[in-house]
Amino acid sequence: MKALVLASAAALSLTPSLHAEPRVVDLKAPDGITLKASYFPAATPGPGVLLLHMCNSRRQVWDKLAGMLAARGMHVLTLDYRGYGESGGPPQRGQDDATRRVERGKWAADFDVALAHLLAQPGVDRARVAAGGGSCGVDNSVQLARRHPQVGALVLLAGGTNAAGQDFLAQNPGVPIFASAAHDDGDAVDVLRWLTGFSTHPATKLVEYERGGHGTDLFPVHADLEPAIADWLAQRMLKEPAADRAAGAPGPSARLRSGLSEAGGARRLLERWRADHETPLAPEAAINNAGYEHLAAGRHAEAIALFTLNVEAHPQSLNALDSLSEAHATAGDHAAAREWARRTLDAIARDTATNAEFKQQLRQLAEARLREPAK
Repeated sequence: MKALVLASAAALSLTPSLHAEPRVVDLKAPDGITLKASYFPAATPGPGVLLLHMCNSRRQVWDKLAGMLAARGMHVLTLDYRGYGESGGPPQRGQDDATRRVERGKWAADFDVALAHLLAQPGVDRARVAAGGGSCGVDNSVQLARRHPQVGALVLLAGGTNAAGQDFLAQNPGVPIFASAAHDDGDAVDVLRWLTGFSTHPATKLVEYERGGHGTDLFPVHADLEPAIADWLAQRMLKEPAADRAAGAPGPSARLRSGLSEAGGARRLLERWRADHETPLAPEAAINNAGYEHLAAGRHAEAIALFTLNVEAHPQSLNALDSLSEAHATAGDHAAAREWARRTLDAIARDTATNAEFKQQLRQLAEARLREPAK
């Protein structure tokens, strides 16, 4: 998907209308936890928008955008995840990994409750909904769309989605996507270029910035972004017919993902890459995820081919080295697993960019593989 230049906010500007003040609401999660949300009603009947924050944030980051959307005729709900902001549940910060996984496993049901509340409000068009998210909110938004067919447009800021989310996007190329990220935010631009590449809707666009940070941190740095999102959603949700989510041929990302998943596809892609380094590739994270799909299914040779491709395409990536070591260990080739563990440790010693916590995790994994007895 070709990255499009950000249009002037005035180019699609729609006349704002008066709207009521937002109100704070309490929602009850299926397990009894109280979730805090803010509802921004429009002055007239119209579509709904659910906005989901980053995993180091809270719902108030959406206040300005939500007000813009309500002024343009959309009804908006923002939500504090359980354990965040004013919502109940164990605080996310300071939790051990196991507890965090358990709590995050309840998110889907929480978001379904929030969507049901939004759709129950007077004047909300139950058939026309958009979802938006930043960072982890990207996957949360894509999964919401996967579960609910009325979600017909997505706003994605600096985040990715898992295999199920990518399968959904591949099967629904008619979903329009507005995506944005900055080049100073790791591989966020590449990941969103990959996600927008699943969509063939003509309005899908990727807005790139040289700097600005992660997800909704872009808002205070780039004053044009929130009006651009508001105008884009207003055009899609108010002025155009509802998108046929399944319409259109598969996008370029879907075609490439299919090649990663089919029998022998990983080996063929590795051979093409070795013959021509200009061969189009999915982002490192997408290849890594596809490798783990093969590994979980017992297709060890396919997984090793993809992890090898990642190491050759991204030779400085600590995660790629670690994944290749793990794949060899899972396949039972402990000599190769130890060799790649040693290479991982060498790369960790030279690395100056990766955060210390992640390097320590990888160091522990590599050292554990070196202690494994030969088999």
